[in-house]
Amino acid sequence: MQFGGCLNFIATLIVLAASLLVVANVETTFTQTAPIVVESLDTAEVYASVPSYRRYRALDDLTPDALVLGSESAPIAIVVFTDFFCPACQQYKTSTLDDLVVNYVITGQAALEIRFLPTAASPYSEFTAHLAECAADYTGEFGLVFHTLFEIASDQSIPDAMILQELIARLNIDPGSLDLCLNAPPPAQHDRDSQLAAALEITGAPSVRYTLDDIFDWAVIPGGSPVGPVPYELLAGIIEAANAP
Repeated sequence: MQFGGCLNFIATLIVLAASLLVVANVETTFTQTAPIVVESLDTAEVYASVPSYRRYRALDDLTPDALVLGSESAPIAIVVFTDFFCPACQQYKTSTLDDLVVNYVITGQAALEIRFLPTAASPYSEFTAHLAECAADYTGEFGLVFHTLFEIASDQSIPDAMILQELIARLNIDPGSLDLCLNAPPPAQHDRDSQLAAALEITGAPSVRYTLDDIFDWAVIPGGSPVGPVPYELLAGIIEAANAP
C-alpha cells in the first residue's frame, strides 16, 4: 500500500507539472502573437530590428538587385520607389511605411522592397541613394540606414551637403570605410532602380507596386495608381489576402 501510494503521488506530481507546462506554453504563445502598438515603439529600434537582404531578379537584359527589409520567406513584397529628399516621400514614410513595417514586415507577413528613384528634389538625391547602398553593405543594417537617412534628409536644420558626415556620426561608421563603394564606377543600385522604373513607366516618387512569391512582375496595387503613393488601407488589404489560408 505504501509503494502504491507513492506511485500515485508521483503520478499526481507529473500530471500537475505537465499542466503547468501547458499553461506556460499558452502564455508564451499569447505574448508572442499579441498586437504590436506602433506608438509604444521607438521607430529607429524597429527599423534596426528588421532583417534585410538583397533580392536578385532579371528584367529583359537588366539584372537589378533590390535592397529588401523583412523575411525572405514573406509571401508578398511591397515595392516602393522613393527618394530621401523628396518631401512627398518623407511624408509617405512617416504616414504609411513606418506602420507597414511595424504591423506586417517585422511579423514576416510582408517584405518591403526599396527602390531608389532620385527625383532631383536635391542635388544630393543620387549621392544619398548611393550612400544608402554603401552604408547598408558596410553595416549590414539597411533598415537603420534607411530610417536614419530619411531623418537626416527631412531635418531642415541640416544642410544637404552634410548628409554623409551626419550619417557617419549617428551610426558610428569609419569615415574611410565607404570610400571604395562611393567611388566605384556605375551602375550603382539607384542606376538599376531608375532603369527599372523607366521600364515600368514609373515617372515619380513615391510610387508603389507589389510582387507575390517568385512572380516578379511589379504589379500595380489593386485600387491604386500605377504612379504615386498607395494608401495604407490598400496595402494592408493585399497583404492580408496574400497571407490568407
